[in-house]
Amino acid sequence: LRLEELNLSYNKMTQQDGLILSRILASTGTCAALGLAGCGLAGQTIAACLASLLSNESLQFYARLDVSDNNIGCEAAIMFASIFVLTDRIMSLKLNNCDLTHEGMGYVLMALLTQPRLKLLEIDYNCKRSQWNSGKYHVNDMLRKLLEKCLNLESLSIKNDPERGYQVDLDQFLNVLKTNDSLISLDITGNSMTNDNLAALK
Repeated sequence: LRLEELNLSYNKMTQQDGLILSRILASTGTCAALGLAGCGLAGQTIAACLASLLSNESLQFYARLDVSDNNIGCEAAIMFASIFVLTDRIMSLKLNNCDLTHEGMGYVLMALLTQPRLKLLEIDYNCKRSQWNSGKYHVNDMLRKLLEKCLNLESLSIKNDPERGYQVDLDQFLNVLKTNDSLISLDITGNSMTNDNLAALK
């Protein structure tokens, strides 16, 4: 089976379906694009699929991944991070609306620092303001390091909705843009920053 791209997004799947998929992905080294957005899979099952794809030594391409709109949660997000640090082949990652929490989002961003070919990252609606003091890695710090380390990153989206409690602390974040030459598209709608940060755009 020579799958190069597999998009099952918004087709409801059982956990058994997901485990079968992980075995299929493990048997081929040709699948570089995987879409599992809104499939209803548990975070651990999605982690198994990602591990099968990314840990395959015969993977011939850079991976494009979309697992948005699934209830992944913090624990599975940390599992994702442990998978991501073992590879350098992620080119695109969409993790929107996955309830990662501040802690889980921090771990994921930390792991992405090892991805020199990362070009696109979407991580909208995952962190609530009430969670800012939780976790080992602060999202603000990891976002700034991401811009410093991932020199091929062209598109970054961290949209949030303060009316629903979703918001990321972006204090000092915009200052990093002064030395970033790769970013073409940035969406930081609905986040928290001081007036001093806005001055960095001038």
